[in-house]
Amino acid sequence: MVGHRGIPGNSILPTAIEGAGTFTHEVKDSFREFIKSFRPLGGMGTLEDVANAAENLARDLAAFVSGQHLLIGGGAPD
Repeated sequence: MVGHRGIPGNSILPTAIEGAGTFTHEVKDSFREFIKSFRPLGGMGTLEDVANAAENLARDLAAFVSGQHLLIGGGAPD
């Protein structure tokens, strides 16, 4: 942790994200639907969803947020 230098330490933990990891290659529709079934918000996350979370943590409004792990999962159980 480098908080004593004014640098917050946070992490972003994306779950199944469309266009990232195993979802960059062809995935069977049945598996994709299975993943979506766990998501109360529906669908799969996108690269933009992850980028938006990173942008929010980098803003001045989040300057006092540190030591947090942000799960990007559309409400799915962790």
